Amino acid sequence: MLEAIDRLGSISAAAPAVDLSIRQLLASVHILNSLFDEPLVELRRGRHGGGASLTPIGKEVLARFREMELIANRALKPYFRAFEKRFGIDSTTPPAIPRYAQIIGPHNVPPLAKEQARQRKPRQKTKTSAKRLYSRKEGR
Repeated sequence: MLEAIDRLGSISAAAPAVDLSIRQLLASVHILNSLFDEPLVELRRGRHGGGASLTPIGKEVLARFREMELIANRALKPYFRAFEKRFGIDSTTPPAIPRYAQIIGPHNVPPLAKEQARQRKPRQKTKTSAKRLYSRKEGR
């Protein structure tokens, strides 16, 4: 979540990248900010949409989390291998990246999302002739 906000620079761009709605991501950001002495994410409002970015403490939290993740993966690697052997999982197959861990930006939106975007049609305005409008105003 923090990584997506850092890379994409806005809540609206980061939300689909981490498979959350804008409202869910915004709520999560507010919760995260409330858990620390200083906010992790700075939200900016502006005339043309605003944006979001990580504060220095937010960048540090993200970096330390990635460091802990790396240490944990190294420590658990032999256990994963034993688990794979025991249950017949092919260890040569690269592990699937869970959807929540993937960072999806505008340049690599999954085909389904592109397909759905194409299928959305803009609302069509009802056609009302000028003659009908004029007659309504005049009470005819």
